[in-house]
Amino acid sequence: MNIDSLKMVCLVVDEGSISKAARLSFVSQPAVTRQIRQLEEQYKAKLFERGSGKLVLSEAGKVLYPYAKEIVEYSKRSFEALQEITANHQTVLNIGASLTIGEYLLPGLLGDFSKRYPDLKFSLSVGNPLIYFLS
Repeated sequence: MNIDSLKMVCLVVDEGSISKAARLSFVSQPAVTRQIRQLEEQYKAKLFERGSGKLVLSEAGKVLYPYAKEIVEYSKRSFEALQEITANHQTVLNIGASLTIGEYLLPGLLGDFSKRYPDLKFSLSVGNPLIYFLS
């Protein structure tokens, strides 16, 4: 069983559409559909009724949804609990920037910021912004 697929099913149900779930997850609609179909194959049951332009839970989906929500929540809680035990609290700031800003503006700003906040780690992605919108 794939927790990410269960998370995706829950997001589709909560948001009411595959397209909204895809946008919020930063993945394509076919990727969301693929995760749903994998779960449907695993459970050998349709989770959604697809018709008349509206996506609604099937009977099997109605049974699975509360379990999926609980599994996702317990997964999150177990991760947080282990982080507490291992004291592995490292804050990572994810930053994305265009080539010009990433090469000329951010080095100085991030250098000053990291001196001020030495425990904060950065994850910097520099690239062509058009590529991020198309992928």
